[in-house]
Amino acid sequence: MSEEDTATFDPKINNENLTKCLQTLKHMYHDLLSRGIECPNEAEFRAYDILLSLTEGETLRLVKDIRKDVLKSSFVKFAFEAALAFKSNNYVKFFKLMEETTYLNSCIMHRYINEARSQALQVIVRAYSTLQRS
Repeated sequence: MSEEDTATFDPKINNENLTKCLQTLKHMYHDLLSRGIECPNEAEFRAYDILLSLTEGETLRLVKDIRKDVLKSSFVKFAFEAALAFKSNNYVKFFKLMEETTYLNSCIMHRYINEARSQALQVIVRAYSTLQRS
């Protein structure tokens, strides 16, 4: 949908709605947990929240609100691995993770593809310009 005309698909409105939906889910998870109810899909949606904030530097802030058992889930571990790869400019790992993950994770990661490609080109140019000077 990212290639659609904005008359058909507005990414800004889509992002706002997604953010509101995830915020509502976080509140619901908190309210249900206060009544002793744990939700089986919480880890998956917490991971989506982490993946959606790769460029905002909020990863550590998000962690403080996540229960330990959810933090240990494969969903959240993957999201942290992707965040680390992205933030450390490890474009090879970022793209590899994007290929190996679920469709929805890959869709979320797709929003960072141009920035990851730009980072990759900067790393490659720096590496080759250093080699030519030697």
